[in-house]
Amino acid sequence: MDISPKQVYRGFLFSNYEGISAAYQFAIDDFNFDIETYYGTFSGEFSRAGENTAIDVDEIKGLIFTLSDGNLTARTSILRSADFYADFHGFDQFANIIEAAGFPENAESLRFNGSATGYQASINYDTLSYFAVAEWVKIKSDLLVVPQLEAYYLTLGYNFDPFQLHLTYSASDSSYNIPENLIPKNVSTELTELSFLYDGITQNLPLYNLDSLTLGLRWDVKYNLSAKVEVAYLSGEPNENSFFENITDPNFDRKATLYQIGLEWVF
Repeated sequence: MDISPKQVYRGFLFSNYEGISAAYQFAIDDFNFDIETYYGTFSGEFSRAGENTAIDVDEIKGLIFTLSDGNLTARTSILRSADFYADFHGFDQFANIIEAAGFPENAESLRFNGSATGYQASINYDTLSYFAVAEWVKIKSDLLVVPQLEAYYLTLGYNFDPFQLHLTYSASDSSYNIPENLIPKNVSTELTELSFLYDGITQNLPLYNLDSLTLGLRWDVKYNLSAKVEVAYLSGEPNENSFFENITDPNFDRKATLYQIGLEWVF
């Protein structure tokens, strides 16, 4: 079980890549600095509303800057992804129909052709007795199927050997860069149908607004064995995805309590 909340570390961008990286470390007085840059590609799956779609990304590049001084560590980074190829539920086929009807701007919005940029900043203070972590993440995208997301979390923890107690609050807010629907209604039956179909796609994109409060306890039973228990109170928005998957109950108000128990064994 990871302390970092799901709505902050969600796979809208890419946690791995194939490519190259370079890092440079140096120190000034008591401060340690670490600068890392990377460039690569990704071929795998993209997760959206509980469904996975094959995707290829020809360009992923990023920069990470880390500063540390004793118990304090600060980190900031930027990641940019571009040159995508993916097919989301026949979006390309519908885009071709809209383009043939004379509305290229709306057609292009349905194609997975654009870029997404992620920003991150965090600060961590850790002693033998207690720790505090705060992190902020923002995603900006001109892709219709990738939400613009802003999320953050704050964790406070206390160590009292052999136990660790931690409390985490997190929140996320999402939106989409939806262009104006230029396909007219009430001009012809065909255009009216296309316009309503386009509205149906853009108005039903999954939203990921969620607040959560998590309380956890870790017990180091032995040097290589730990027991963990967590309870998380989740509060999403009605009629939104809110990171829940496979929702079948129409009356589900996106509020839930999640219990987790685990054992971690290092051998």
